[in-house]
Amino acid sequence: MTQRPYFGTGCSPSGMGPVSQGRARARKIAFLLFGTLALPLIAVYPGTALPPAAVEWERVYGGAFMDEGSGLALAPGGGFLLCGYSRENASVVSSDAWLLRIDGNGAALWNRTFGGERYDSFKAIAGTRDGGSILAGATLSFTPGSSQAAWLLKADPEGKEVWNRTYGNGATLASVLETPDGGYIAGGTTRGGDAYLLRTLSDSTPVWERTFGGPASDWAGSVTLTSDGGFALTGTTLSFGTGNGYERMIWLIRTDGNGIELWNRTYGGIRMNYGYSVEEVPGGGFIVAGYADPNVSHQNRTVYLVRTAADGTLLWARTPGDHGLDEGWSVSLMPDGGYLVGGISWTKAFLQKTDREGNLLWDERVGAASNSYFTAVKQAPDGGYIALGSAEREPNNFDLYLVKFAPEVPRPVADFSAVPGSGKVPLQVQFLDSSLNSPTVWAWDFDGDGMVDDTSENPLHTYARAGLYSVTLTVSNAAGTNSTVKHDLIAALLPLPGCISAPTDPDGDGLFEDVDGDGRRSFNDVVLFFQSMEWIANYEPLRCFDMNRNRRIDFDDVVKVFQEL
Repeated sequence: MTQRPYFGTGCSPSGMGPVSQGRARARKIAFLLFGTLALPLIAVYPGTALPPAAVEWERVYGGAFMDEGSGLALAPGGGFLLCGYSRENASVVSSDAWLLRIDGNGAALWNRTFGGERYDSFKAIAGTRDGGSILAGATLSFTPGSSQAAWLLKADPEGKEVWNRTYGNGATLASVLETPDGGYIAGGTTRGGDAYLLRTLSDSTPVWERTFGGPASDWAGSVTLTSDGGFALTGTTLSFGTGNGYERMIWLIRTDGNGIELWNRTYGGIRMNYGYSVEEVPGGGFIVAGYADPNVSHQNRTVYLVRTAADGTLLWARTPGDHGLDEGWSVSLMPDGGYLVGGISWTKAFLQKTDREGNLLWDERVGAASNSYFTAVKQAPDGGYIALGSAEREPNNFDLYLVKFAPEVPRPVADFSAVPGSGKVPLQVQFLDSSLNSPTVWAWDFDGDGMVDDTSENPLHTYARAGLYSVTLTVSNAAGTNSTVKHDLIAALLPLPGCISAPTDPDGDGLFEDVDGDGRRSFNDVVLFFQSMEWIANYEPLRCFDMNRNRRIDFDDVVKVFQEL
């Protein structure tokens, strides 16, 4: 890896919260580390499922001390926006919120830091319609006393601050989105243990703040827009569900556009169930990702996907890729209706793809021998996937960890053509593969006997015996195998007695009325057919001359040839 210096940019908060004077001092120089990691991969997928998307590149970004990645957004014009926090010393009570712009190959274009003298962190980022970004997190630097505050910061396309503001003394924000009117919706948790929902105008002015919860501790992190102009917030509750005060349940809260609760639902089994990420599903309903653990010891965690109807009714729950210690931290809806899930499995970061019913298609684990995890996953513009999280560089010191997965290779779709389709024995036929989705292996059966006759892409085959042949092509690539059969495709024929050329099929209906092979139908064909009926029955493929389809050669076939004149 190479080293690249970065310099933090001072932050001058506006709106709520005092301005820290400490930022006037010169920032220490830290280092941005980025490069390709040579990390082991563990691919796990059922034999009947798709193989995982291949890792295209991996990058880490960070300095000499603790750095963590939390939020990910697609950047306008290509590349990615990352956010998290960065420490410039060993202090555990001081950090800067961090924003980076990365190109499509993982190279850092610029990075900015924001904050004061104490702990400041970004947890989420979303692109905005002006080409900039909105970031959400928490700050201790710009709030009185020892309590943190929910924090929003608006950045321009170059990552420079437009405004920042604090809200909800003691709260922290874990997600943010731009609303259709240009304002913002952010979700998080209050210091007192309630779910927290914040709505602002585009200039940071708060429109309303809402809290949701019960007598025990409850918290939330992920918010999504709904098609009717409302919002959905997911998290974890001790107050609702079983109601026993110690069994945690995945929690989904649905509000209208003013943040007024319409309903809330809980999901999960016994003991520990956590909800981390939610998206609305087209046509209504929601997908929630988290994890479930039936043991209070946290030794049997598994990814937990919950699919609901529009009213919160449970449609199904799945535990894809159960490896004993999996936690799903981010879910993203895919164009094919399936779901992309990222998180942590023991010490590995993982990325999973499921179908629309939550059935696992593939599961890929990446990362160094020490801890790594993904907190945000999305589909990349090229159809691949991008995943952000953190990777442990040394004990208790992490760097931002970004992995680009290449687009999945779809299963091939077999197809081919053959020239010529009929002719005189020995008949040489050129086969041309036209299969879709880039097959890498070909298997040809030229005569329908179930045996592979050739494995080249575009073979040339000679038919030495008269017959009507079906041809099968089977193609394969990393994603799977597909076959196609073209029945009665090749007609290898003999010239009739007294003729030089083999019969032809002038109208392309599979019947060879031009029995003398002169390229046209004439009365001579009728006479020759009549004189050669027994010979045709013995030496030519029956289906090519059975004009009335009664599975034998007889006088009615002669009549049919006459009628075709």
